[in-house]
Amino acid sequence: MGTGGRKPEAEMGFWIALDLWGRLYNTTLAYMKGTVMNDMPLYASKRTGKSLWQQYRIYSDRLELQSWFLLHTLVVPRDKIQAVEVRPSVLSSDKGFTWGIKLDNCDLCRHVLLTKKSGVFKRIGFSPDQPEEFVEVCTSILPTR
Repeated sequence: MGTGGRKPEAEMGFWIALDLWGRLYNTTLAYMKGTVMNDMPLYASKRTGKSLWQQYRIYSDRLELQSWFLLHTLVVPRDKIQAVEVRPSVLSSDKGFTWGIKLDNCDLCRHVLLTKKSGVFKRIGFSPDQPEEFVEVCTSILPTR
């Protein structure tokens, strides 16, 4: 009874409902703006402790970065991405510290640094479950230069 009287299934249902609400909100917002987005992700990270149980998804036309702290899912169109790279932990290298907004515990483990072409937050650090695979799939959707 260490779960405070709640069943683990009920807690998982809460996270699923919150994720569905976020997707519905973003889809509605996209339709209101007149853009139709592809709903089949090419990559969806697993929710882990290092990502604070957030999920990061790659679609053919955008990235969606879920953030509990911002109470919003950041949507980054692929043509707004300048660079994406895997960075080491700050504990293993001086190159691991990320300047910019951090969506989770990214400085404490291998993480992804996303650099946007413009915006208030040009550099975003986050920790998908497989950083190398995330960068590989993300690089594949970027327009050729």
